[in-house]
Amino acid sequence: MAGTRAEGGPRAAGLVLAGGRGRRLGGADKGLVPVDGEPMALRAARLLRRVAAPVAVSANRNAGRYAALGLPVLEDGPWAGKGPLAGVLQGLRWSPHPWLVVLPCDTPALAPAAVEALWARARRGDVRAVALEAEGRLHPLHCALRAELADELERWLGAGGRRAGAWVEGLAPARVRLEGQGAALNVNTPHTLSRARRGRPPVLVITGFSGAGKTTLAERLIARLAAEGLRVAAVKHTHHDVELDRPGKDSHRLRAAGARQVLLATPRRRFLVAEPGHAGDPALERLLDTLDLGAADLVLAEGFKGAPFPKIEVHRPALGHPLLAAGDPDIIAVAADGPVEPAPPVPVLDLNDIDAVVRLVRAACALDGARGGEGAPA
Repeated sequence: MAGTRAEGGPRAAGLVLAGGRGRRLGGADKGLVPVDGEPMALRAARLLRRVAAPVAVSANRNAGRYAALGLPVLEDGPWAGKGPLAGVLQGLRWSPHPWLVVLPCDTPALAPAAVEALWARARRGDVRAVALEAEGRLHPLHCALRAELADELERWLGAGGRRAGAWVEGLAPARVRLEGQGAALNVNTPHTLSRARRGRPPVLVITGFSGAGKTTLAERLIARLAAEGLRVAAVKHTHHDVELDRPGKDSHRLRAAGARQVLLATPRRRFLVAEPGHAGDPALERLLDTLDLGAADLVLAEGFKGAPFPKIEVHRPALGHPLLAAGDPDIIAVAADGPVEPAPPVPVLDLNDIDAVVRLVRAACALDGARGGEGAPA
């Protein structure tokens, strides 16, 4: 992974901009609007964690809901109402590192490589600002800024400056040019939001080393969410060669005859046994295609350390395993049964406090608008 978690070199904090009024989305708080079940601010935070830590969100409403996502909340302070640069200023003041990497919340389709390229250019150290450029247009709020620019920005705001493009261009930023990603940089209208959504329910991965208690936590989560009326689909990864079919059964005879896929259907259940025809661990993205996603409010997967989905790491310090959250930007929380040292860049939950874990899952997967919820996100 690129960025600040490596030893030495420049370091950066991250800032998600979610302080806008969302007028083109009917006044919705864009950072909390879900795309494939994940609030857009959380997706942006996961992108930023590839290169930056800590990561905060600039927001002027719903502070409690952002905090439930595990994100420190920065308000615009004395410059509230003066545009997104007010949030950038607060981020520059807050950053504990020499650089601040900024993303608007409405970039759920932005490729991780774009954020890594942005930070790689900043790390060269010969400029004060770097910004993304796509289709010949500068995107000034997709940027990396030196934290020392805070005083300069405050003077600019005090003189009546408001336009982010004018201020960033005045810094003579280095530009990182993206090919074919212009449409990924803003999801701020009903049309672009519809295009970004793939109609998939949220996917959450429970990950960790063997023996940490992944299955136990997944079992407790499923029981709680099912009791609340949510429909949960589960995907389990194992390194063992498991045989569910039995010799002598008709379905086994069909497989033995050479069928690559056998679907056994009963009035109450369906069983699919498939031989993929190639070795190696299956990709979770491909496995999702085999599920009836229309009948699920949440897909809970266990294992799949490398899957590009939000993850909760189950960690038991006494086992002596390294903390995956130290190097995996997709981990949004750690559920542990004791103190975690060094502290990870994400919240640490008590593994035995299932109420706290459920609250985080509901927030991170935007489940309050699903079955059993208490209303759709604002």
